[in-house]
Amino acid sequence: GTMVDQEDSLQDEEELERIKHCVLLWDKSVVPEQARAIFEGEDMITVMTFIARHPSHSDRLVEVSLGTLANICAAVPALSSSVTVMRSLDAPHSVPTSDSSLPLDQGPPSTASLTHIVLHQILFSSDDPASLAEAYRLITACLGNGDHNTKEIWINALFNTDESQGSHASHPPPIQQTLSLLNNSLDLTLIDRIVDLLSNVLFFFPHTHPLLVACPVAILPVLVESLDTVRDRHDPGGELSYQIVSIMHSIMYPLGKEHGATLTLDRPLLSHMGQQLARLALLQCNDDIAMQAITLQTLCLLARKYLSGDLDVPGSGTSVPLLDLLGLSEYEDLKSKLEACHQAPSAEDDWDRHDDNYGEDDEGEEDARKRDQQQIVRMAAANLLEILFARKHITEK
Repeated sequence: GTMVDQEDSLQDEEELERIKHCVLLWDKSVVPEQARAIFEGEDMITVMTFIARHPSHSDRLVEVSLGTLANICAAVPALSSSVTVMRSLDAPHSVPTSDSSLPLDQGPPSTASLTHIVLHQILFSSDDPASLAEAYRLITACLGNGDHNTKEIWINALFNTDESQGSHASHPPPIQQTLSLLNNSLDLTLIDRIVDLLSNVLFFFPHTHPLLVACPVAILPVLVESLDTVRDRHDPGGELSYQIVSIMHSIMYPLGKEHGATLTLDRPLLSHMGQQLARLALLQCNDDIAMQAITLQTLCLLARKYLSGDLDVPGSGTSVPLLDLLGLSEYEDLKSKLEACHQAPSAEDDWDRHDDNYGEDDEGEEDARKRDQQQIVRMAAANLLEILFARKHITEK
């Protein structure tokens, strides 16, 4: 009893000291000069060792260690490529020196790469939302700031099984675990970090990238579920909902027969998507012009993809009204709400009311953005009125 308790207490105190030290590094690493100093010094070895030996350490220590690496990549973008190729630095000869910002991969073959530790160990073993959130922030920082080769390293590691295990890989590709976490987590910070990663993946890689071809089928249903979760958890300001809808739009926009990439959605999912988008645009966020613009645009895109045959809905038959397919027939005032959006006054009407004393240039830029968004809302509303109500819409599929 007593000896074991003393040992546990000593270990707890040592872990507490490690956490305090790493929290200091975490704070310092947001400053570019400090970030570079940490990267080139002994502290980098310490941080990498804590990450490499994550099962032996507390969630809090793993979180701040990952956060420090993410800060370094954000503060000094040029280091993202160097951080990506690092391996667990237990071998003394792989210690980075001040005259070289790139630690060479000289460790024994058994040392794990950072991509392996983060994507194939931490993502699958950790159940701590804060640690996972920092892991995804690190991945996104490397993807966003790294060179082309760095981006390819992460995208390949994200979408493939662990090649070091050969045909005996113990885990599915990390992207599947990522979508599972997105689907099941109730932690808004973790959801935000994953959504941010998906946005970056879609931004930096063309939809024709071999690894992204199967993306829409896997990601869209999860995004639909996430929108429900975000709504239930009271997304402050609707920023996360906006990001999720933007990803939906980015995924669907390039799909088409001419690219040989059509999309198949089951009818309940299509209806649920239609209801979500209509609710966000016309009920929940009707005073948020940016949200209205992206949601009405995406709803219009969904309808057009179906009518053009780029979106296949098995079992929809040949005589199902589009309003029913999109789950919109229950909205009795849908037409009047769309007409109100179409006829909304322009921001130009208020152009002369601005006080010249308040950041004229910035205000003008903001007004221009708002006018563009109002124009998108009016055009999308007009298109939806035409698609849903002006024609006698029994779809001919």
